[in-house]
Amino acid sequence: MGKETVKQNLTDVTFIIPLRIDTEERLENFEFIINYLNKFFDTNIMVQENDASPKANHISGTQYTFVEDTSVMFYKTKILNEMTRKVTTPIIVEYDCDVIFPPESYTISAELLRNDQFDFVYPYDGITLDISRDYMPQIKNGDFRNITGKIVNTQTVGGCVFWNRKVFIEGGMENEQFISWGTEDIERYERFLKLGYRMAHLVVHLFHFHHRRIPINDSKNPFTEHNDAELKKVMSMTKEQLQEYVKTWY
Repeated sequence: MGKETVKQNLTDVTFIIPLRIDTEERLENFEFIINYLNKFFDTNIMVQENDASPKANHISGTQYTFVEDTSVMFYKTKILNEMTRKVTTPIIVEYDCDVIFPPESYTISAELLRNDQFDFVYPYDGITLDISRDYMPQIKNGDFRNITGKIVNTQTVGGCVFWNRKVFIEGGMENEQFISWGTEDIERYERFLKLGYRMAHLVVHLFHFHHRRIPINDSKNPFTEHNDAELKKVMSMTKEQLQEYVKTWY
């Protein structure tokens, strides 16, 4: 018999995963990641699936909610804010359903927040490596050695962020002016730095399981111009202007 994995204590952490399943690969990625988190950690995983019908309700190991939503647009920022308000743990993790890291990346990120060394932590170095799902049997055991893939971004600020929940709320949470896929990750990163919060990156890549993309989630978001304008607006503000702007959101 194989040695049983000793779960690390992340009971003060809640992973929040907004979900819409558009391909079979994404569903498989999601199920793999849920199993992975539950294998290595004693933690909380909150999932909210917004869609016309549920596709992931059969997957156990999460606090799962289904919200009927027939809109073509996946309103990710709003969903994340709804979930944040429900969380009771001091640490939250905004988490995409296709990304994964070595186990120690999660525990180190949480510890940096517990010790009040930082306010938000990216458990990676900014490089996103798109990898084949053929690596799943290896990664299942927490083994990330010799994994190769295609570098798709060298300045990633999305995918996964560990937050002091109180700070996340103080700084405005997600900006709901961003609709569907776009530059919301960049805006959030720039906003919290401008507001003076402390950020850290870990020295490991973001591993992204490959999946097909449907056009609406790729480069054809009709809200692209709207989202880009909002990013420019926030970037042009002083710290004081941004503080006042955030107060108007809630």
